[in-house]
Amino acid sequence: MPMPSLRPPTGFLTGLYLVAAGAERFLVEFVRAKDDRLIFGYTTAQLVAIVAVIAGVVIVVRTKGRSKKALAHVRPARVLGSHLP
Repeated sequence: MPMPSLRPPTGFLTGLYLVAAGAERFLVEFVRAKDDRLIFGYTTAQLVAIVAVIAGVVIVVRTKGRSKKALAHVRPARVLGSHLP
């Protein structure tokens, strides 16, 4: 049976970065002293951070599903000297 790759699927790290950076920006904006509140008392940066977190979660979920599908098509490699078909 082939060893699964330890490399994360394409796009996974980007999604993870968007989730982490968006969460960090959202929390930092609460501490920051600025009065540019827009919708529901959130700043522009917080709204952008919410969008980044949502986009990151979507990317992570989609890439996780893709990695399982990719492994489903992997066939075991033939070993030299083996007589298995």
